[in-house]
Amino acid sequence: MMLTVGMARPARGSDTPPPVLPPTPLLDTVTVSYLAFSTRRLRSAYAGPALTLRRDSDNATLNIGFDANGSLDAAAVAAHLGAANGYVSRWYDQSGNAYDFGNSTTAMQPRLLLNSLNGKACLSFDGTSQFLDDLANNTAADSDWSFLAAIDPPTVAGGYRTIFATRRYSPTANSLTFVSLTSQNRPGYAVDATMYHGPNTAVTGRHVQTAILKSPNLAEIRVDKTMLASGLSYAQRGMYNQSRIGREVGSSYHFEGKLGELLVFPRALSADDLAAIEDSLAAYFVG
Repeated sequence: MMLTVGMARPARGSDTPPPVLPPTPLLDTVTVSYLAFSTRRLRSAYAGPALTLRRDSDNATLNIGFDANGSLDAAAVAAHLGAANGYVSRWYDQSGNAYDFGNSTTAMQPRLLLNSLNGKACLSFDGTSQFLDDLANNTAADSDWSFLAAIDPPTVAGGYRTIFATRRYSPTANSLTFVSLTSQNRPGYAVDATMYHGPNTAVTGRHVQTAILKSPNLAEIRVDKTMLASGLSYAQRGMYNQSRIGREVGSSYHFEGKLGELLVFPRALSADDLAAIEDSLAAYFVG
């Protein structure tokens, strides 16, 4: 081809890099979750915000969504807060069930931190007063369950620390609790008043914690894809009309530390689904 002066050279395919596409949201691959809370987008079909953010300078609130990469919109957070601190008054459920959790009492709202959990946004709970309540009072029948969370508890173990809890008082008193630390400072879970846990070692620093609750004696506790305990007892429990993130229902056992994502599935996850979720949480929030 002859080029005359002033004629542009024809574009070549190798001169133009392909567009960078955002990653496929996790719950497009592993479907049918019961609760899904995160500071990243979890489902491409989800069109709502990630959370409602209150600034402590004047208590003004704003719904914060996601950027083009599916992460929390840090620019919107910065524009809303300025020099103020931000607290989460509502965390939106991305499962499709719309079981949002929140707290209208300002002193009990967890703080939002940017660039804090492997450089990602997360909620920070103080271990004494902050938690989020189930605003929908959702309920579900007794079942097997899978709980997964990306967390960073404090370096010093501090007793019983609740990530998620659900409870009812009648016709019988039943509860189910997913904890970062049992009273013996071990990752685990509790069914009613009985706690189940792994080895006598507190797990600190950012990590992915998993509890697969499969009846009757097939429950598992995992940290960073490593099995800590298996063959644990589990009598099926449901989701009751009092549920919380960050505090046990009916007690003062709070979670202390950072929480980036909490997923709840109404089944014992398959090995493939479990691997996909744990890999995704680890890559994003642990590094």
